[in-house]
This record gives sequence, C-alpha cells and structure tokens, in this order.
Amino acid sequence: MQVGVVSRATDKLDLVMPGLDGRIWTAAWEPGDTNWRGWQPIGDLVTGQTDPGVGAWQKVGIAFQSENTNHSNEAQGVTTDGAAWYLVSNGSKTVRKYDNGANLLGQIKVPHGAHIGAADCYAGWIYVPTQGPFGVWRTPTDFSSQEFLPADGGKDRFAWCAVNPLNGRLYTCEFDIYNNANGVLYAHDRDTLVRCPEDDLPLGPTPIHFDRLQGGVFTARGRLLISRSGPNGVFCFSAVTGQCFGGRHLGNFGSTGSEGEGITVRPWQFGAQSASVHVLELDNDAGTDDCYLHSYAVPEPDRL
Repeated sequence: MQVGVVSRATDKLDLVMPGLDGRIWTAAWEPGDTNWRGWQPIGDLVTGQTDPGVGAWQKVGIAFQSENTNHSNEAQGVTTDGAAWYLVSNGSKTVRKYDNGANLLGQIKVPHGAHIGAADCYAGWIYVPTQGPFGVWRTPTDFSSQEFLPADGGKDRFAWCAVNPLNGRLYTCEFDIYNNANGVLYAHDRDTLVRCPEDDLPLGPTPIHFDRLQGGVFTARGRLLISRSGPNGVFCFSAVTGQCFGGRHLGNFGSTGSEGEGITVRPWQFGAQSASVHVLELDNDAGTDDCYLHSYAVPEPDRL
C-alpha cells in the first residue's frame, strides 16, 4: 500500500493511505504526541482500488427461486434494498416484492416498455430499465407511486441500469458494449434521466470476452459488478477508474437453456456460510421459464 504524507500547518503531519476495504484512512501527529493518532477512515471517501478476487468466489447456494410461473417467465433480475428481494419479470411485466422467506409482499405492473430489464434499488426507489420506449420506469419500494423517465436508447441501451452511490448517477450501456460502444457506461441524472457525459465511465480491458451485458450493480466501496450471458459470466471493475479486477465464466448452472441475467449484492446466510454476490439465472426450459438466484461467497467481502 502506498502512503502519502501532507502537512496542514507547521509541526502537523497527516498520513493517508488506501485500505483493503477501499476507503481512505488517515493518521495524524503533532508536537507532544508519543504515537500517531489513528488510523480512522476519512468520511465516505473511497478509492475503488482493492481487488475482491473474482476468481476465488464460490457458489454456496440459491437464495431465491421461482419456477413455472408468469413471473419466472423471462425473469430479468433480482435487486434488493437489504431487507427484501424484488423480482423483475419481462413475462408478466411486473416487479414483485418478497421477504426473506420468499413470501410475496406486494407487486406492481410496469406499464412501459416492450422489454424491461434488470433493475436496481437505490435510496428507497426501484429503477427498471425499459426498451421500446427507451428509458427508466421507477417506483418507491412500497409501490406507492410510479413514473416513467424517457431517454435516448442509442443502439441498444437499457438492458440494465444501476445507480452509483459515489456520485448518484444512473448508468447503463450498450448490450453488445465492445461491438458498439467501445466499453463506456453512460451516466444520467437519476431523477430526470438527462445525460451527464462528464460522468461517463470508460471500462478497462477484461480477461474474458465482454458483451451481451445483462445486469450491473455498484457497491458503496467503489466496485462495479456486471453480469453477462452467452456464455454466462461476471466481472468486477473499479467504479472510480474503470479498471477491471477480473472476470470469470459461471457455466450454465446445469441447464442447456441457462441465461445469466441481473446481479445484486447483499449479505446472505446459508447455515454457517455467508454469500455476498447474487446472479439471476433464467432457465429457458421447454415450458414456462424458471429462475434461480445463485449466491457466491466472497473471501473478503469488505473489499466489495
């Protein structure tokens, strides 16, 4: 780890360095001190530059599933507010809210979009991307209201969307990102969907092919996780610099009709094992589709 030293005033020193948790930590000294005072984090500052070790993630279970229903049909993603799961279905054109025991707590129709994609939950709102028309439909987590925000869809944007907590911008990209858009995530004002190109996020090279992007989620410590299909895979980037820490294939989960969809982050327990990253599989079987939320243990979840 690199350590920086600054002086705020005569005879005062401050050390600053990035921590393994992605935050900025500091310690201070002034005359009379016998030791450095610290370490403590500096507010909400993050670097986004610690590696969560994607290659070491291990699948430990299925946190949620739905089989042979209108809602599992064309399921596009599951997002969370930390207390409930929200399943987005392009088949039934709904968002359905479930408790930790997979009991239905409520649902709401999405009236916009020939295709609705993988959603994100941020600050009490569910953001659902739509194509045909392009834009984002959003509702509070209690489904008490709703609104549609239209946007320029580019070539094939809004298969997914996610809000970056570091700047509050909503991001999306082209579905075939490297074929069409040179690896750029497009930033928008989350309340108006006005484009904010000054906050666009270029993404660095990936270790495996990067296209057919189906879902994305930002973490509070400056990570961006993206899922893909055909073949199914997951990637981890810095949400600050766009550097790719790693990517891996996830396989077909035992089904020839398997399609990786949305991705989300939430602590979850399977007995004594904990999981942090969850990827939704759409099982395009011969009848009505099934969906399964596959959960992965991250060796050092504080790095996410």
